[in-house]
This record gives sequence, C-alpha cells and structure tokens, in this order.
Amino acid sequence: RALLWEQIKGTGTDETNGDPATSDSTTPRAPRSKRGGSHHVNDTDDVRRDPSEIRFSKRASNPKTRSFVAKRVKPKSGRDDSVAVRSSSGSLLLHNPSAPTGKSSPIPSGRCGGGELHRGAAETGGGAEPERNCQRHPALTTATVSVPLDLAVPAAETRPRRDRAEREQGRRARWEWERARDRAEEAAAAAAAAVAVAAMCGIFAYLNYNVARERRYIMEVLFNGLRRLEYRGYDSSGIAIDSDLPPSPAAGKDGSALREGEAAGRSPYSARPPLVFRQEGKIESLVGSVYRETDVMDLNLEESFFVHAGIAHTRWATHGVPASRNSHPQTSGDWNEFLVVHNGIITNYEVWITSKLSTSSFFSPSCTSIYSNILTRFLYKLVIVLKETLIRHGFTFESDTDTEVIPKLAKFVFDKAHDEDGEVTFSQVVIEVMRQLEGAYALIFKSPHYPNELIACKRGSTLLLGVKELSEDMKNCMSFHDVKALTTNGKPKELFFSSDLCAIVEHTKNYLAIEDDEIVHIKDGSVSILKFDYGKEKPASVQRALSFLEMEVEQIKKGSYDHFMQKEIHEQPHSLTTTMRGRLRDKSVILGGLKDHLRTIRHSRRVVFIGCGTSYNAALAARPFLEELSGIPVTMENASDLLDREGPIYREDTAVFVSQSGETADTLLALEYALENGALCVGITNTVGSTLARKTHCGVHINAGCEIGVASTKAYTSQIVVMTMMALAIGDDRISTQFRRESIIDGLCSLPNVVREVLKLDGEMKDLAKSLIDVQSLLVFGRGYNYATALEGALKVKEVALMHTEGMLAGEMKHGPLALVDETLPIIVIATRDACFSKQQSVIQQLRARKGRLIVMCSKGDASLVSPGDSCRVIEVPQVADCLQPVVNIIPLQLLAYHLTVLRGYDVDQPRNLAKSVTTL
Repeated sequence: RALLWEQIKGTGTDETNGDPATSDSTTPRAPRSKRGGSHHVNDTDDVRRDPSEIRFSKRASNPKTRSFVAKRVKPKSGRDDSVAVRSSSGSLLLHNPSAPTGKSSPIPSGRCGGGELHRGAAETGGGAEPERNCQRHPALTTATVSVPLDLAVPAAETRPRRDRAEREQGRRARWEWERARDRAEEAAAAAAAAVAVAAMCGIFAYLNYNVARERRYIMEVLFNGLRRLEYRGYDSSGIAIDSDLPPSPAAGKDGSALREGEAAGRSPYSARPPLVFRQEGKIESLVGSVYRETDVMDLNLEESFFVHAGIAHTRWATHGVPASRNSHPQTSGDWNEFLVVHNGIITNYEVWITSKLSTSSFFSPSCTSIYSNILTRFLYKLVIVLKETLIRHGFTFESDTDTEVIPKLAKFVFDKAHDEDGEVTFSQVVIEVMRQLEGAYALIFKSPHYPNELIACKRGSTLLLGVKELSEDMKNCMSFHDVKALTTNGKPKELFFSSDLCAIVEHTKNYLAIEDDEIVHIKDGSVSILKFDYGKEKPASVQRALSFLEMEVEQIKKGSYDHFMQKEIHEQPHSLTTTMRGRLRDKSVILGGLKDHLRTIRHSRRVVFIGCGTSYNAALAARPFLEELSGIPVTMENASDLLDREGPIYREDTAVFVSQSGETADTLLALEYALENGALCVGITNTVGSTLARKTHCGVHINAGCEIGVASTKAYTSQIVVMTMMALAIGDDRISTQFRRESIIDGLCSLPNVVREVLKLDGEMKDLAKSLIDVQSLLVFGRGYNYATALEGALKVKEVALMHTEGMLAGEMKHGPLALVDETLPIIVIATRDACFSKQQSVIQQLRARKGRLIVMCSKGDASLVSPGDSCRVIEVPQVADCLQPVVNIIPLQLLAYHLTVLRGYDVDQPRNLAKSVTTL
C-alpha cells in the first residue's frame, strides 16, 4: 500500500509523462528562489519524470530547515496520485493533485489509534483512498529531504493532461504555490534570525515538600534566587505564589471565555488561586512592590505551607518594552489557570505555519492528541500563526511578548480535553504545548488545576534542577531511579529549578542539568523525567544521575568588595591558577578534552576561531602564538558575520568556538553551521554542561569560576591561557619549537604571581580615572599580540563606563584616525616589549608631534624610552613572554574601566541595556 522513493532527484517538468513543458509568454513563470538550497520546481527544464518519483532539489543549506520523509500513498483503485510527506515534528501533509486546485490535507502522524483512517484525499473528492496506518512500517526504507517550515513540494500529476488549457492551469497553480513558498522561506529566515536574539532571562522555582515553610520564607527564597540571576536581565521581574484569599478574576486579564457550565465569577478550580506580582525595574523594585501589595490585601505572610510551589523570573527585554504587562510570569487569562516563566524565544508565535486550523473536532475518543481528528478539507494557506489561532478561539492578548502564547495554549489544550469529558494530566498538557512550539526556550509551568506541582522543560536554553534532602546526606551521586524512590518516601525535601547554578548553590550541591526535550515533573515530592519525541505519541521515561556541584557559596557573594566586577578583577591570580591546575606537567601540557583529537587538528587545512565580543578578543590574542607553534593558518570569524556571509567552512577545517557562558546565541548558530559543513568543532567555555560543551566534538573548560558581573574580566584572561595551552599541545610534535614551548610553560607557572603584582596598580588607575572622568572619547592603540588588548580594553570602558572608546590597530593610525588627534583627546598606547616595540615607539613620536594627550603602557624600565623628558603619562607593567603579555596588559585597563564607572555614577555590575551572554544579529 505504500511505496518509498529511494531516489530524490533535482528539478522536475511540468508534464508527468516526461514531455518538457511548453513555453508560453502569457503564462506566469514560477520565480527561482534566491536561496541555493530551496526545493525549486522548474517548469521549463527538460527532465524526464518517472511517475513513481517525487522531485526535490538538493539539501537546503539553511541550518533551520527540517527533514522530511516522502512516501507514496497508493489507493486500491490503482491510481497513484497522492503523496504523504512526514516532517520531523510529526506533521503529515497529504497532498492530492486530483483535488480542486490548491487543496491539501495536513494530518499529524503517529497520533491516531491503530487502524483509524486518515480522512484524506477521498473526502476532497479526489478518489484516493486514505492511508490506513500512520505508524512507521519497519520494512520501509526512507528518503530524507530538507524543507523549511513544514512545507513540501506538491506531488506531480500522474494523470496525463490532454489539452493545453489544463497544462496552463497546472502551471498557474504551481506558480502560485511557489510564491507562497517563497514567502514562507522569508518567514523561515526571519525565524532563524529571531533565534539569534535569544533572551538571556533568568527563571527560578522553589517547591517545599512535607516541610513547613512560611509564606514570607518562600517569597525570600524566590527573591534571593532572582538576585543571583539578576545579571541575566534586570529590565523587569515577577513571582507567583499561592494565595489564601477567595478566588477572584485576575485584574486586567480578559482571557478566553469560561467553559460551558461555568458560571461567571465562579472559580474553575478548587485550589488556592495563585497571586502574580510583576514590576518594571530591578529586583529590589519588585521586592518593595510585593510587600506593599501584600499589606494592602492583608495577606498573611506568616502562614505555613507543608507543600507549596512558587515560580519567579527576571527579564531582559526582547519582545516588548520593559513594563509590568510584559513581565513574567505570563498568565492564561482569567483565574490564572496556567502560569509560565520563560527564558528564550518562541519563533512561531507570529511566524507562518502551513495549515488553517479547524475550530471544531479537535478531539476524538480514540485519539489522545488534540490534532489527530482535524477535518482535512481546508484551503492550503500559509496565514495562520499560533497567536492568531488562539485569538480566533476567544483569547485576548495584553502583552507584547512571545511568551503569552504559551499559557494560553496550555489552557486551550486543557479546555479541549475537558470539553470531551476527558481527563488530562499536567504532563500531557505540557507535551501538547511543546509539540506546537518552535524556537529555543526553557519553561516552568504552574497551575491551580494541578496544585503543588511544577513542570519544567527545555529546548536550547539552560535549565537545572536542584535537589535538597532535609533528612539525610546526599553527597553521593545516584541515579534518578534511586532519587525517585527516595523522594516518594514522604521525607521532607526542597527542590529548585534555575537558569544557573549560582542560584541553587546556597541551597544544595546536588543538581541535574536538564537535557533538550526533557520534561521534569515534580508531584507529591517525587521527580519524574520524560523524554519528548515528535514522532511518538507518548514520551519515554528516562533515568538520570545527579551531579555534585564543585562550587562554594562564597564564589557568588561580593565578600569585602563593593562590586562583583571589582571582586572578579582581583580574583584573577586564583582563577588563572585554577585554569592551569593539573594541566602543566613536566614541561608539557595535558588537555584531556583534546588529546584524542590533536592528530586531526594538526592535519587541519586551517583553524578558524569563532566568537563574539570578549571571547573574540581573547581568540585574537591567542592567534599569533597558535600560528607560530602549529604552522597552520589561523583565521578569525565573528560569529554573526560568519552567518551573514555564509562564509566557507570545510571538512578539513578545525573550528574553535569560544564562549564564556556556552550559550551565546550567535556562536551556537555558527556552531550548527560548522557542524553541518563537517568541520571538527572544538569548544572553549567556562560553563560545564552548557550547550556549547554538549554540541562540540571536543573542548576545554577554562575553570575560571562563576562570573556574575556583566563585563567579563577573569574569563577573558583564562580564555587566553587556555588557548595558549592548546597551542602548546598542538605544537608538541615539533622539535624546532621545543625551547620556545618550555619557556612559555615556565611563564605560565609564574603568571598568577605576576598578575598579583599588576593588581597593585589599582590606586594608580583610580587616579588616572579621575583625570579622565569628564572626557567624551578615548582611543586605545595596540598592535601584534596587543591589538586584542586594545580592543578588549576599549570594550570594557564603553560597556560599563558608557564612554565612547575605540580600540585601533596602531598600524592603521596614519590611514584616518590621526585626524582625530589633538591636545584634548586622551590616547592610550600599549608599547610593552615585543617584536612590535620599535614600531610603537614610532607611533608615540607621531602622536607627540600632533600634541596628542598620551598615556603609554610599557614594560618596567622602559619609561625613558617611550616618554623622553616625562612628556606623557606612563603605566609600567611587568614583562613576561610576548604571548602572555596580553594577560598582564589588560588588567590595568580593567581597573581603569571599573574606577571610571564608579566615579561617573553608573552601575558597574549591571550596565545599561546589557545582559550577560546575550548576542543579537
């Protein structure tokens, strides 16, 4: 009954009998797609078409396309004129060319009970019998092609057309389809771009089980969790807790109509209604607002709960301005039946999808999926989006966020299940919601329909589970089977969800990094994990092991410092020691994460460093040394620029991705691009278990410790050291560089002490900052190893001190920047001892000739060489090996940026408009 195509060929003809299409100037021509990988059907190519084949073009190069399986549906009548195309998300498009022009049948696959008929082309009058079994047949082989956004090329007409008018009609229909497809591809490109605007928000949840906790204590746990995550976004924030007040509709939320039988004003659930507090501004604004509102409503903050679930969120705005209505938790409408906190972005909340949804017959007694029984007689239109679909079903949207569609979609699923007098579990609701969402996200759900339960799921964004047993020590890691058995014994415990380990380390060191498409359900004090799969109706239960967190609470506290940035600058001797610990042995470098791939790297065609911002600058600082030791060409790529250009990446390349968080959106998209092109991908990150660490073939953790200040400091120096050690490991097979390598290893061993000495310049940098407090612009010149230092120093000043600062290559000074020089413009020139020292002396002379206001950074003892007669201000730093000098030279500039920010009255740790680890296109 079903025939699989094993050959997927290029373009097709207009005629199904193999005759080339005739050219007619009056007939519209289907435009060729500008994207090389699109599945274009060419009406004029003279290519023979076998009736048993469907034609797609080559695999799309867009990393956001998805795979489809094409399958012929053969009716009993002997006519073979229907094509079923199954997407990776489980959606089955059944196309019948015999049906009226433009009609198609979207049917989700793998969700019907055994033997239930697809209501296919036969209902449209085409005469084709529907496929009887939508499950995958083990004997069938599949052929996979790439089609964006659930689109498939319409099947070729197998019935010969006998007259010219019919041919023209078919050509016009195909041309219209091509136009619609091109519009959808544009929407797909926009969706891919939207993924790169991944919001770095912070989500947190706390559930206490069988242990009495006062409402005030619960609120403080949520507030403290948000304080730990505030570096991820501080535009607005919110929490949701349980109330002890009589149920009442949520103020200002119209939501959808109550289900049939519900009287207006009557609660649709018997549990305590949740209270939602949201506030624009930083966390302390939320704290003050919550306590004021609880006083007004006379809420008893001393009431104890033996079981309670609360959720919280801090936001960095991407969709909608910072405002209370756009803050999280987002709600489903009246009564707050479903609440969601979200980190990430939903790409299809306003992106075209393939079919118009029916307003009836969403459930059938034999189907558990909400779309298993959709009627198939719909016009083939690419016009409906999730948001518009929910509006058509009576929901009202008040925020500008993409998140609001999620709780409303959950309520829609829940209502439809109950309309059919069926019961649906919390996890089933979340599974159906996940089935409809596209994008990168981490979600936590709370609902009064399922009191004292929490569900978390993720795809792309980081999410962690923390487990704290209050009755016995859990220092030993155990499988989740054991944990589940332990958590069902009724003993007291606390459980946490968080976007970052720094928010749970003060509560517990036992944690689990949730994997993509996993659903973690906390109910009755027990934890269960399900693995979501588009192709399966029911998710599989999985067992996971807890990890033990190697972090101390002191690392996430300021201690005696005024700001986290100040603390992290002064922690660099310790962070560098930690980075090198166990990796330098007997004049050699041991990098366990790379040892199995060093041979491949040494035989690479080239090494490509890919990063953004500070990580890009760190790679730039390490590039000359890697080229010197390995003899391999090394190129630099900004991640977003690589994607914009679709620059060439080859199978023989080694692509090194550098990211402090391991979650930088542009870097992850570039990683997907490199993986698709077959390159060996190496990751360098500070975050164990991050997306970058999981998706690369190999890599090195920099072990710099938790970095909370938005401006990266200690991670930058640790990244340079790690890439220097990587260069030493790659070049270890060359005898000619042995002496050079050993001298660098000696320099690495003494580097923490040298950095400790440089930090004594703190007072001098503060005095320099006072002299620069009123200037509007600052230039930083560097070359060679210190070109990266100039870029990074300028970046630090501009991002925290909000002063216009430019890092420039000193060799380019004569090609334009020299015109800016006068006695009022301060210029920092980095002129420490290396191969470029004499050239920097020349630059200094030229700037002095133009009466520039010079500040020169030089090696100790070189002040008279760079500033004869004390003609400029000098910063002297210790001299180390040239490839390690950027580590030393950046620290005075970090201190300068810090003191400038404090003196100018700006927030050091949370600079304006920025959040940590966020990259936009």
